[in-house]
Amino acid sequence: MSSYTKTIVVNSPPGSGGIFCRELLRNNLAAQIVWPIHEITGFQKDDINICVIRDPYEVLASGIEAGFLEVPQGIKDFFMNDIDLMISDQLPLHLSTYYRFLNLSKKLDYITPVSFKFLTEDPDKFLAYIANKFEIDFLDKSVSAEETQSLIKSDSRHSTRAPREKTELRKKIDEVVKNYEPVKHALQEYLALKDILQSTENML
Repeated sequence: MSSYTKTIVVNSPPGSGGIFCRELLRNNLAAQIVWPIHEITGFQKDDINICVIRDPYEVLASGIEAGFLEVPQGIKDFFMNDIDLMISDQLPLHLSTYYRFLNLSKKLDYITPVSFKFLTEDPDKFLAYIANKFEIDFLDKSVSAEETQSLIKSDSRHSTRAPREKTELRKKIDEVVKNYEPVKHALQEYLALKDILQSTENML
């Protein structure tokens, strides 16, 4: 049984990089990690809460791709005859989820939003930032970001969440998402928050 005294909740929209964030923290910091699986109600006021903020175009495309790959084969077979229908059916739901996480990250002071760029391009600084801000010790044996990505890729449950060549399905999803007009407003909201986050992250 874990003797950790700190709990970190990692909770973001599907496609935000949450699994990488979760595993990087789990492999390096002496804290219990909670993964509410993208449930907006999963944040815990008395614990540490981290939400990864990413470009909505990337979030929607990645989230839809991951969701499609996980559905039963019968549903895949149905939608494979009309991929546009599948994407169009999922877009409003994913965009709504994205807004809800974005808005909570701005309004609730017990949520620590971090940019996807900071997490993925400066993972060591990200870990140091979280460790220092919440007074969490590092584990004796560290696991690099590269090793963490390899571990995710080797896990059949999450292998599609590691960086890889884009599939034809993902390219198709990207094209539909790019032309989805409502995402333009979400992009402006994201860029405004990203600027605020990076003003702090760039100083670390």
